[in-house]
Amino acid sequence: MKEFFVIPSENYDIVYHSSSHKVYKLNSSARMKLQDEAVFAALPAQPTLPELLEMPMNEHKKPSINFMSSRTCNLGCKYCFAGEGEYSSSEIKPKFIAPDIYAKTLDSMIAKYPQGLEYISFFGGEPLLDFKTIKETVLLTENKFEQAGIPLPRICISTNGMLFREPVLEFVKEHRIEVGLSLDGPKALNDLGRTCKGKDKNRISVYDQVLQVAAQLREHQIDYKVQITLNKHHINAYREGIVKEWFDEMGDVIKTNITVCPVTTDDPEFQISGERDYAILDLMAREMVHYYYKEYSKDHPERLASIFVSPMVFILNGKVARSCAAGESMVLVDTDGAVYPCQMYCNNDEYLLGSVQTDYQMLTTNNNTYKRIHNDPCSECIAQNLCAMWCKGLQLMTHGEESHVLPERCVFQKAVVEENIKLLAQIKTQKDSTSSKLIGKLYESLKVRS
Repeated sequence: MKEFFVIPSENYDIVYHSSSHKVYKLNSSARMKLQDEAVFAALPAQPTLPELLEMPMNEHKKPSINFMSSRTCNLGCKYCFAGEGEYSSSEIKPKFIAPDIYAKTLDSMIAKYPQGLEYISFFGGEPLLDFKTIKETVLLTENKFEQAGIPLPRICISTNGMLFREPVLEFVKEHRIEVGLSLDGPKALNDLGRTCKGKDKNRISVYDQVLQVAAQLREHQIDYKVQITLNKHHINAYREGIVKEWFDEMGDVIKTNITVCPVTTDDPEFQISGERDYAILDLMAREMVHYYYKEYSKDHPERLASIFVSPMVFILNGKVARSCAAGESMVLVDTDGAVYPCQMYCNNDEYLLGSVQTDYQMLTTNNNTYKRIHNDPCSECIAQNLCAMWCKGLQLMTHGEESHVLPERCVFQKAVVEENIKLLAQIKTQKDSTSSKLIGKLYESLKVRS
């Protein structure tokens, strides 16, 4: 496994040791005279990060449930990994989860995990197409957990926002439900890929609707997050400085913690592929890091995106970024009650964990983080201990192998990590009160867990 990485900078090179998160500055002229081995041999011996990688995640984290509340959707997003929210088999499996399956799932989770759950999430498709049943399930959840004497888990819902009417808003507020929205940048870019179906396709703007919903959520102080998916149209529109223009145009809607990820699709209109696209994606990712670094540097930052500064915090904390908990401490319950690691596996019964009608088991000996770090080419990557983009389910779905890395995600993640290390070297060099305050602010704003 490769452990030392050299990052060229303007006035000096930076050496990063991935196994200890140590960062060194090296005079560029001196660096040119030495081979890597000579440079690395001159550095002090380094300890390794805590051996938490061998530990299954569910040994120290509460489990979570994702409900596939709906196998259908009211949008027709062209790049959707789920095929416009249908998951290719809505004609085989029920479109919605029946109330008895929700109830059986809650009963089994309470019996299996008396320590409680981390969260319960309603996912799709578009879960609000069956709001009545979701509403009943939330009330049932509150009742069952209270009767069992177990703290109520966080309750979340991922929605496109198109069905977010007043009754939904009132219920979400009353029951403190966290909301996940999607918005792919400014209106001109968002509405190219995120569109309604049928006669409403060109009549209704998804962008306008999501902005309205986000404004209502902020007004009622309801927590929400925004997922931004980058695609070929972002690549084609990119020029230096445009990231700030995009985020400024989106305005208050992104005054929350956002997640940004490049799309994985075989649709040529949206697919990011080829050296030209990857080079632009690399520049875009670096520009986003600096945009959010400046935001965090403000006395009262309003826009947050932990994905762009979390590598810095993991390094400072000496921690490894864990891969997702799919199958370890998180499962997906499908519309028929079948249990899978996550939604990426829901059409592949080779990965079936059981069902709520009979029984199911999480993968207690699994360790997604260990698999990622020791996967080729991940073991040779600077982001091996800091990666948030490795998704074995999506890799399996799109390429038939869990270990097949997705190049667009790799390019994006490497750029983010490299810029974080450069900024960290810069902060450590400055050693002034401003830099100390910034580091403290990063600790405060990002809850890093091993």
